[in-house]
Formats: sequence, C-alpha cells, structure tokens
Amino acid sequence: MKNTSQLALELQESDYCTFSLGIFSTWLLSLFCLFCIKIRPRKTSKTNSKYTHFPPFVTYFLSWVFGLKPIISTICQKQDISDCVVNSDTYLSLPSETDLVGWHRDGAFQLDTESIKIKITSQNYKFFIYLNPNPFPFKKERSSHFQRDIKSKKGALSLIPCSSRFSRAVDNAIFHKFIPFDRDHSLEDLISRTRDILSEMDRKNLLSFFGLEKKEYIKFINTANNILSSGPELSSFHTTISVDPGKVVVFNDRAAHRGGATVDTQRLVLRFIANGTRLEDK
Repeated sequence: MKNTSQLALELQESDYCTFSLGIFSTWLLSLFCLFCIKIRPRKTSKTNSKYTHFPPFVTYFLSWVFGLKPIISTICQKQDISDCVVNSDTYLSLPSETDLVGWHRDGAFQLDTESIKIKITSQNYKFFIYLNPNPFPFKKERSSHFQRDIKSKKGALSLIPCSSRFSRAVDNAIFHKFIPFDRDHSLEDLISRTRDILSEMDRKNLLSFFGLEKKEYIKFINTANNILSSGPELSSFHTTISVDPGKVVVFNDRAAHRGGATVDTQRLVLRFIANGTRLEDK
C-alpha cells in the first residue's frame, strides 16, 4: 500500500487517491456490512439502494482494526484539517441501469442561509471501501456478475480532478456576496455559479478571483459542459474509477463526482466520512 504522505499528496493534487485493503480484511468487512444492512436497513435517496449508519463506537472500532484510523488522521493533518470527526455507514445498491447519484458536489449551500458560516470553513474527505456483495465463493453467480458490475463501462465512481478549487471559489464568492446567492449543488448549478463569477470579474475588470485566473474558469466550464453532453458513458474529460473488492477511493467531496450505475448486479460500499475545519479558513 502507498504510504500516507503519498496518499495525502495525490489527494491534494487531484482531489482523489486510491489504495487497497487485504483479501481477508475485505471479506470480513463484506460479511459485517451485509449483516448490518440486513438487520437495520434504511431507505436512501440513492437509486435502488439501502443503507445503515454506524454509531461512533463501531466507526472507531472498524477504523482501528482495519488500519484506517492512522491513514485518516494523517490525511487530515496533511490537508490542514482540525477538529476532525469521523462517521461511517454502508450502502448496498441493487441492479440498475441508472446512475446511483448524478453529477454533483457535496457541501453546497442549497439556499440554506443558516448553514453558510458553517459550510464555508468545513471540509469533508470520503473514504469509499468497495466490498463484495456476495462474499461466498461457492455461489455460482459471484464471479461473472460481480466483475461485470465492478468493471462496468460506466465505472463505480467518476470524478472531475481538481474541481474542488472551483467549488471553493463559488462558496467564497457567495459567502462574501461577490455573486448572488443561488443553488450550487448539481454540476449544472456549479457551471451557472462559475459563470456568475466570470460576469462579475468582467464587470470589475479582475484578472483572477480566489487564486484562479479567468482562463481557468472558462476551461472548467467547457470541461463540465462536455461531461454533461457526453451522457452516462466514459469521457476523456473526467476520471472514472473501476474497482475490485478491497479498493479504497478517498476523495474531496467538494469535487464534482457521480456514482455510476450498478448495471446487472449489486454494489456494496463501506464509507468513512472525515469532517473537520480548514485551518486557513478559520
């Protein structure tokens, strides 16, 4: 596995990084998560999915036993995140040709004026551990169906590298009343808010805003529009991650991302969500 400093550097440069757990750890986590979902299933807005949320003591136990706690702590330290709190849950998504979640970014204001001061300084990093929804090898359907899901043409997770910079620019533009307060959750919303920034930069004859030049905003808008016009298929304008059991994807949830369709089988994911405060924004 990559060392934690290398993971933190990749996360800072690209908004995501990956590593893998061992086979036995993956098998144990798969059994545990399937059991918990079976006894405590909850509905979710994600397409054809159910989940269960873990209490803090379970989160703490899992993160230590499977070696994730030191990784989470180091990444938060390297990214200058303080007061870090970790929550966890697990999702089981059923077969579907529809994306589990469309293009969006997390931490949006969504017209909630009371949340602006909290969200402007908060930072989340999500750890998605892809598990085996059928961990018993003697079941005939495991191999072919599971591999088709994990390595489907749409991939398990898609992300626009470095897009968190534009999310944070939009956050700060709204917070400091540089642009009007409006929706900023979906990728379409993010494009509109970025255009608002460009319009205001032109009006005030600014060459840059929040450390980004005008040409960078224009490039992001063109990239995002190309992604939306390409539909659900693969695109050279974003990164699509195909995963095997035990693959861990860590990403900045302010980056624009999408949960791909499961196609013809199930997908099981254990999530750790590390939330804290960016020291530079305090």
